[in-house]
Amino acid sequence: MNKSIYKASLIIPTYNKASRLKLTLESILQLASPALFEVIIVNDGSTDETEELLSSYQKLMGNNLQVIN
Repeated sequence: MNKSIYKASLIIPTYNKASRLKLTLESILQLASPALFEVIIVNDGSTDETEELLSSYQKLMGNNLQVIN
C-alpha cells in the first residue's frame, strides 16, 4: 500500500484568474508547513497568463503542485 506523505490535498479550479491564483499560491506558501499540502490546480482552458504563472510555481513548489489542463 502506497501511503501519501501529504496531510491534505487542496484542489483549486481556475479560469482566467491569474492574479487571484497568484495570491492563493502565495498564501499557501506562507503556511507553516507547505510541504504537508498537495495542491492540485485544474486549469479550465484559461486564455490569460494562468498557464505561465502555474509553470513558474511548479518549478518553485516541485511535486507539491500538480497542474491539470
